[in-house]
Amino acid sequence: MTMQPDKSRTDRASLVARLGDVIPLDLTVTATAMVSPALWRIDLVGEDLVGLAVLPGQDLMVAVADGTGPRRRYSICNHDPALGTASLLIVDHDNGAGAQWTRSLQVGDVIDAVGPRGKQVVQASATTHLFIGEASSFGATQSMAESITEGTVLVVLAVADLEDALPLHLVAPATSIHVVEAAPGDAAPIVNELSELDLATEGLAVYVNAEFSVVRAVKSALMDRGIPEAAIATKTYWRQGRANAVHGEPPKD
Repeated sequence: MTMQPDKSRTDRASLVARLGDVIPLDLTVTATAMVSPALWRIDLVGEDLVGLAVLPGQDLMVAVADGTGPRRRYSICNHDPALGTASLLIVDHDNGAGAQWTRSLQVGDVIDAVGPRGKQVVQASATTHLFIGEASSFGATQSMAESITEGTVLVVLAVADLEDALPLHLVAPATSIHVVEAAPGDAAPIVNELSELDLATEGLAVYVNAEFSVVRAVKSALMDRGIPEAAIATKTYWRQGRANAVHGEPPKD
C-alpha cells in the first residue's frame, strides 16, 4: 500500500498556522545553474522578499511536489530586501524528492515556500566563530560567516570534490579557511582537521551543520577538548541511507 503524505505537515496554510513565526512566499525562478559538481544555485525574485527580515543562516521550507507533498528546507543566500531577490544553494544528492525537483526547475517556475525558518544564527556575543560544514550546508555557512565583521572567523569545510568549496568572502579582521576532502557522511577528516586547530574556549561559538552521524562525531570531539556543549550549535541536514521526512528534516531516531 502506498503511503500518502501527511497534508497537515506540509500544506502551506497549515504550516503558517502551526509554526506561527513564518509567512507564505510565492517566488519566481530567475536562473538555475550547477555552480560546482554537487551544488545547484537557484535565483529567485518575489514581492514577498521585499523588506523581508532574514537572519544569516535561516532557510525556506519549499514544496517539492504539488503543495501537499513533501517539503525540503534550503538556506537563503544573497538576500536583497530592496530588490526582492534571494538565492538557494542546493546539494545534488542521490535521487530523492528534493534532487528531482531541483533538477526540474526552469526559469519562470513559481515556488511555494514558507519562511524564513531556522534558530541557528550568529552569536553576537562571541569573539571567535568556528563553522564546520559540508556541501549540503554551504549556503548557511556562507551567509553566516560572511555576515561577521568583528573578531575571528574559522571555517572547516568538508567536500567530496574540491570544486565544491565555493569562494567565501570573509570580512572579519582574522579569518582562516580549511578545506578537507571527505566522502559524504565521513567525519574522520573533519575531526582530524579540528585536532590541528588551536581553539580557546573563551568567547567561542561553534556552528556544526552536516550529516547526522558527522554532527554527532564532531560535537563529541569538540566536547572532549573541553568546549562546553552550550557553545556548540548543531543542525543536521541529512542522514546517510535515510530520506528526509515530509517536513524537510532527517529522522532523528
